[in-house]
Amino acid sequence: MRHSYNTIDLMKMIAAIFVVAIHSQPFSGLTEVLVINLFARIAVPFFLVASAFFFFKKPVEQQNIKGYVRRLAILYIFWFIIELPITILHSFIEPQTPFVINLLKFFRNIFFGSTFYGSWFIVALIECIPIISILSRRISNKTMFSIALLLYSLVVLSTYYIAFLPDPLQEFVYRCQNIIGHVEITWMSAFIFCLIGKYIAEHESQLVRQSYSLTGLIFLLSIIEVFAVNSLNPPTTNDFYFMLVPLVTTIFILLLQHESKYNLNYKQLRIYSTIFFFSHFIFVFIFVVINKHIMPVNSLVKYGLVLVLCLITSFTIHQLSLKKKFKWLSYGY
Repeated sequence: MRHSYNTIDLMKMIAAIFVVAIHSQPFSGLTEVLVINLFARIAVPFFLVASAFFFFKKPVEQQNIKGYVRRLAILYIFWFIIELPITILHSFIEPQTPFVINLLKFFRNIFFGSTFYGSWFIVALIECIPIISILSRRISNKTMFSIALLLYSLVVLSTYYIAFLPDPLQEFVYRCQNIIGHVEITWMSAFIFCLIGKYIAEHESQLVRQSYSLTGLIFLLSIIEVFAVNSLNPPTTNDFYFMLVPLVTTIFILLLQHESKYNLNYKQLRIYSTIFFFSHFIFVFIFVVINKHIMPVNSLVKYGLVLVLCLITSFTIHQLSLKKKFKWLSYGY
C-alpha cells in the first residue's frame, strides 16, 4: 500500500502550468491544437480526479463531507474577495444589459457557472462530492457511471461537437445556454471525473497494473479525435472531448505506479498549484488591459511573465501564511 503520492503532486503543478497556458493563449495554429486542446485540457479533469481520489481514500462520513465542503467554501470566499473588482467589471459594468438581469445571471453562476474566474471548479466539487457520496449508498457504481456518461455526452455534444448537430438543435442549445449558462463549466462536466476519482480510490491496488501501451493507445486516439474535429469544423469551445475521459483516467492510474524521486517539496508544490490556478486569472486580465490600452505584448512573453508572477505570488502567500499574523492567507490554498 502506498503511503505518499508525490507524483500526483508533481503532476498537479504541471497541470496548473497548463491551465495558465489555456488562458494566456501563447500559441496558435496547429501548435495551439496540440498543446492547448490536447495536453492542457487534461489539467482541470486531472484536478477533479485527484480531488475526489484523495477525498474517497478516507472513510466517508457525514462529518467529513461537511468539513470538505466548508474548506472549499472558504477557498471560494477567499478568491472571490481577491477577484471582486474584476468580477464587478465583467458581471455588472461591461454587460450592456439591465442591472437586474446581470444580478440574476450572477446568482445563477454561483451554482451553475462561474462568478469569478475558476470558481466553477470549486462549486463543481462542492456539488459532486456530496452527491456521489449519497448516491453511492443507494445505487451501484455501474448506474452512477451510466448517469455520468450521459451528462458528459450532453456536455461534449453541446460544446465540442455542437457544429455537427442539426441547426434547430444548435439553436435549442444556444437558448438553453442563455438561460442556464455554459454546461461545460458546471457539475455536469465534473461529475464523471469525480466519480472516476472515487472508483480509483476504492480499487487502486487492482488498477495500478495498467500497462504503458494502453495509455499510448488512448493518447493516440485522443490526438486523432482532437485534430479531426478541429480540422473539419473548429468548435466554439473545446474544454471537453470524448477521449478526455479515458485519457485522464489512464494517466492518473499510470502515475500511481510511480513515486517521484526528485528532491522537491511536494507539499509546497501542491500549495503552489492551487495558488497558480486562481491567481493567474488576475495577471492574464492585467495583460489584457495592457495589450488593449497601452501596448501589445507578445503572447509567449505574456505567458512567461504570468508564470513568473504566479510563482512570486505563490511564494509570498505561502511564506506569509506561515507567520501567525498572516495565517489567514492559508485559506487561499
